[in-house]
Amino acid sequence: MTKLFHIKAVAYEYDSSINKFFRWIKWLIKMNSKKSKNKNLNLIKHPLLQELITVLRDKKTKPADFRKVTSLLATFMGYEVAKKFKTKKVNIETPFEKIASPVIAPNILVIAIMRAGNAMLDPILNIFPNAKAGHVGMYRDKYNNNTAVEYYFKVPENIKGYHVLVVDPLFATGNTIVATINQLKKYKVGKIDFLTFLSSTEGIKKLTKAHPDVTINTLSIERELDKNGYLIPGVGDAGDRLYGTK
Repeated sequence: MTKLFHIKAVAYEYDSSINKFFRWIKWLIKMNSKKSKNKNLNLIKHPLLQELITVLRDKKTKPADFRKVTSLLATFMGYEVAKKFKTKKVNIETPFEKIASPVIAPNILVIAIMRAGNAMLDPILNIFPNAKAGHVGMYRDKYNNNTAVEYYFKVPENIKGYHVLVVDPLFATGNTIVATINQLKKYKVGKIDFLTFLSSTEGIKKLTKAHPDVTINTLSIERELDKNGYLIPGVGDAGDRLYGTK
């Protein structure tokens, strides 16, 4: 009897491994297809950034270090996104002569999706010191298909035409970012970039369908979402990891 049970257990483990293998292959194929079709997906590949993501993934990383790495990643992503910005010439005077020198042309608005997005806000504002900033508070209603419920929305006045950078470390179901952009577009803002560290295929698909004009800038596309809407392998709950809460 014991031998029969062992054989069944081994068979089950083998079958489970095979299923996991084929799910992984299916995911890789989906990602390659997604990258080739979605022109608004900017998957940033850089060895240093990948190493920093590894630090975030490690469950042994303490909140203080998690915050430091989040700040570094946000800074690097800000520089990456800024490569696409147009410039304009302004007249200045150096110690030797008067010249026309370039500055960033668009007005910038940075929107942090609370609470994890707050950790990305200051690093981005350090890059764009003249930018305006806003905050959006959403929570996922787990009793209603993880629908995004707004509890806070505060943006500056007169932001029509502003280039918006929405920041949130994790991009899971996509409900929160879609709801956020729905609200922002009521203010007739200009181009919108979404800066996030880890993304799901489900979220990318949902945001692209709802707002095909939004560029998604991310460092990794995760394997899957679990039944609770968490990214896998992921980093856990970014807010809890940042601030040491449960």
